[in-house]
Amino acid sequence: WSSDVCSSDLSRKDGLTEKAVVWLMGLSFRNPWKVVIGTIILMTPAVYLSRSITIDTHLRETFRPGDEILQTIEMLEQKMNGSVPFELHFTAKEKGQFDDPELLNAIAGLEDWIEAQEGTISATSYQDYLHETWVAYAGDATKREQPFKSRQQVASLASLLESGETNPLSAFVNLDRTEMRVAIAVKDVGSKRSNELSEQLSREVATRFAKWPGVTLHLTGDAYSASRGLTSLIGDLMGSMFFSTLDRKSTRL
Repeated sequence: WSSDVCSSDLSRKDGLTEKAVVWLMGLSFRNPWKVVIGTIILMTPAVYLSRSITIDTHLRETFRPGDEILQTIEMLEQKMNGSVPFELHFTAKEKGQFDDPELLNAIAGLEDWIEAQEGTISATSYQDYLHETWVAYAGDATKREQPFKSRQQVASLASLLESGETNPLSAFVNLDRTEMRVAIAVKDVGSKRSNELSEQLSREVATRFAKWPGVTLHLTGDAYSASRGLTSLIGDLMGSMFFSTLDRKSTRL
């Protein structure tokens, strides 16, 4: 049985694809410089035209219109905090840094800027919980927009939240106030817009927090990771194709 299979495989004739590949390889070995010049001539307009191509991906595009999952995504964006998280993770060298009222006021300003950007739904951090506690304690909704005035005020508001059975602040700031998280809810805007938003955020944070050199920003979240991953994958594929082409040409020469 095995000998029949082997003889059958050995006697099989090459198809058109195999013949074409063999012919092209022979042509490139016989005329290496012509192949190099021809490749450059063909690739130059292709590279130029590729500049107008937008590489993007959306969660929505994987589902048909009317699909239950697509309807769920739309509901999450309209009534809740979106389906794709994007987060800012701040770290500080000095303990108690994120109890600095001036820094918290800067965070509040950053959140206002974030919510005004295309594709964002909301931004939430430690300072939002402090402001809501201030509103509830004072019975005055205008406190929500007022800046914090002192470390003592911040510590007092935080202690009210931390004294309960559950501590809502633990999801946004650690105990020694050296790490803080800002949760950003974004729509399914695609990897291209997510990359643009991450670059805008980095520039905005560098401008707004220049007076606190010990504070460092780290971008994270599914939206950021997915968009950066796609960009890295495409860049790696393009680089691999380019260098493999060079390697083949150099071998022929």
